[in-house]
Amino acid sequence: MPTPSNHSTRTDTLVAEDTCTFTVTRQLSRLIARQYDDAVRQFGITATQYVILRDLSRSKICASMLGQQYDIEKSTVSRNLKRLVSMGHVVIGPPTSRRGRELTITESGRAILQQALPSWTSADLKVCAALPGDTCSVIDTYIECLHDLGNEA
Repeated sequence: MPTPSNHSTRTDTLVAEDTCTFTVTRQLSRLIARQYDDAVRQFGITATQYVILRDLSRSKICASMLGQQYDIEKSTVSRNLKRLVSMGHVVIGPPTSRRGRELTITESGRAILQQALPSWTSADLKVCAALPGDTCSVIDTYIECLHDLGNEA
């Protein structure tokens, strides 16, 4: 598993802050997200909206479950759902339980998802090809390792 080459050896506070794990992973996330956003922009959606549509195409789900699954802020989920509803790609049902309202993808949403899939796949291949070695699989491992970090006492 790759290790950050300069994180543990930096002693200068200013330099350490500029290269902290938060800063570099935030930058990495934005660089990667930009590739996917660019890929699906022509279909009038963002990468986050694509992921929501993809998940809804697999099963009905509540907004709160989407946020938990991807560790997305409630406001981000809400903003993206409002946009998808206004475009006619998602329907929000009546409250079904304490978990919230059930979300359903529409035929329009399925059509956009199908149209965007080749561009999404191309972006995925482009990102993985730009990264060295098996970085894409290592990222999955990092997520597994850090997922429960916030739950530790």
